[in-house]
Amino acid sequence: MIIEQFYYDIMKAVMAVPGVKYFDKYNAQYLNENSELHYNTPAVFMEFAPIEWQTLGQKRQAANFEFLLHLQTEQLGETNNLEKEKERALALEHLRIAEAITKKLQGMNGSYFGSLSRINITDDSEHDSQVITLIGFKTRIVDNGLINETIALTNNLEITTLEL
Repeated sequence: MIIEQFYYDIMKAVMAVPGVKYFDKYNAQYLNENSELHYNTPAVFMEFAPIEWQTLGQKRQAANFEFLLHLQTEQLGETNNLEKEKERALALEHLRIAEAITKKLQGMNGSYFGSLSRINITDDSEHDSQVITLIGFKTRIVDNGLINETIALTNNLEITTLEL
């Protein structure tokens, strides 16, 4: 449940970035030309790195958590010095969107995760007139969801529930 909530929190933040039109969990969408899934670009896909949990005691766990955002944009022009400045600016749109996403996420935190920190950015090679920009982030995440919750009632009875 904690990872699901994290996904929703990141999705909400990324979809607030002007220009982003689609967000999904990464499933090699842009690599599969025969896919029946149609979506608008710019699109962002979230990929989780393997999570190695550490037990803190009393059913609490924490992990150094990394994820990768795949930003997909259309190739709108050429970037070489022979092109007009306007065409180069269109061709570099993916960098402006990547910067806007970074500004939105850098330092973002929540009750169960620490400040997000960008760790890398990479341009992937062109994929059939699409430009893929990969943006990596990391944070520290704490899962208290496995802890039994005890509720004291007025007649001194206790009810213990386990959150699933």
